[in-house]
Amino acid sequence: MGTRLKNYIIPELVFIFNQDHDKDEVLLTTVNNVCDVIHNVSQEQILQAILEREKLSPTDIGNGIAVPHCRLDSVSDIIVAISVCPNGVYFSQSGKPVNIIFLVIGPQSKPEEYLFVLAQIARITSDKNLLLKVTHSESVDKIYKELSVFL
Repeated sequence: MGTRLKNYIIPELVFIFNQDHDKDEVLLTTVNNVCDVIHNVSQEQILQAILEREKLSPTDIGNGIAVPHCRLDSVSDIIVAISVCPNGVYFSQSGKPVNIIFLVIGPQSKPEEYLFVLAQIARITSDKNLLLKVTHSESVDKIYKELSVFL
């Protein structure tokens, strides 16, 4: 697959949570923000699918990253939203906070592309320098720029 992950990320879907929030607040706000930008998706449908997936197994993948994700019939393209939480959010019982959340919503009709996006996000966990830069970025533009160089 010749596409790069940065082709799925748009600046309007990058968010910073400077206040303390819990996991559910961050997920709800991120989903609401996605629905404000991408108008043909259902907030209730996304949130329900994401929360059901989280109940199966938390999507904290280590090194301060979580990747809540779902596939829906109602979307036609992959949607990636990024929420950065400098103060950390607890996603699982691991006791380690998550600072960067990649919310991925994909169509049922594109399973290979969906798995490609998830795999590309998983690669990021190995670059601790990038993760620190993104976590401590003070603007959405800076986060987007840092991630674009890597992705």
